[in-house]
Amino acid sequence: MDALYIDRPYYVMPENNAAGSALSVIREALTGRAAIGTVAWHGREYLVAIVPKDKALMMLTLRRADELVDIKELEGSGVGKRVDASELKLARRVLDGFSGHLDLTEYPDQYEKALRKMIKDKIAGHEIVAPA
Repeated sequence: MDALYIDRPYYVMPENNAAGSALSVIREALTGRAAIGTVAWHGREYLVAIVPKDKALMMLTLRRADELVDIKELEGSGVGKRVDASELKLARRVLDGFSGHLDLTEYPDQYEKALRKMIKDKIAGHEIVAPA
């Protein structure tokens, strides 16, 4: 499945132990596959894929084909131009200098952090001053 289609991931959780057993069977049966369907949620119909993820099932909401931009529409904008071998070698050397272990916890949502602080300050009775 092309990553362009994936919108958001959600874990599928069993309601009880009996349902947990059934979900485990489905998870094992889906190994190497995805179940595609639709789900009505929040007053809207979503295209979804159900895939095994470790010891659980994951539901991925998907974008529909008409929501994507066809790469052919980008032709003429410089996409797909030939690359000079020496430029490529230099670019790879520069990128290798930045390579390392990826830890996504190092990239917190600063907007949400500031919003939560503002809400906490407002509850505490502090005056909220909008930034310039």
